[in-house]
Amino acid sequence: FELAHGLPLFGCFPTPAPLRVMLAQFEIAPESFKPRYTTYVDVMGESPNLWVASDRTFRIDNDNHLRQLLEEVTTFRPDLFIIDPLYYMHDQPENGDGMKEVCRRIDLLTPTCAVLVAHHMSKPLVTNAGVVSRGRNDIRGHSILLGWPDGIVEMRRSPIADGAMRFTYTF
Repeated sequence: FELAHGLPLFGCFPTPAPLRVMLAQFEIAPESFKPRYTTYVDVMGESPNLWVASDRTFRIDNDNHLRQLLEEVTTFRPDLFIIDPLYYMHDQPENGDGMKEVCRRIDLLTPTCAVLVAHHMSKPLVTNAGVVSRGRNDIRGHSILLGWPDGIVEMRRSPIADGAMRFTYTF
């Protein structure tokens, strides 16, 4: 919503202009996601720059689904395509070689827009000093997921303040 309206992302990262954003939301069941989405629309307002889908039956490793997705991308022409999360959009074993093909299929989107893929990390390593980030090594699944992204933004709860988030990144 923030990017589609041209507002600072997370309230702190400037957006130079409204962006065309496609969100393929798979983690929250559609019947639970709809009220949340409606609340955002009520607060932020609708935007012609935002395309949202919440369909847990979609699979990028299904040729028909991929073809439909590419048609939607061609029609909407997003600046950014967000997949949330990766593990719900395919039927491949997370540690299997089928993940290579999943990544190749996602790469079909990159000639026309930036792609942001939400992916869950391993459970944090906690020591007496707090949570230890192992960077890319915290990424779950096949080793292709370590080298495939151009960058990684890690979001974790801050050990300093309740409710605060800590962002670290790797390019």
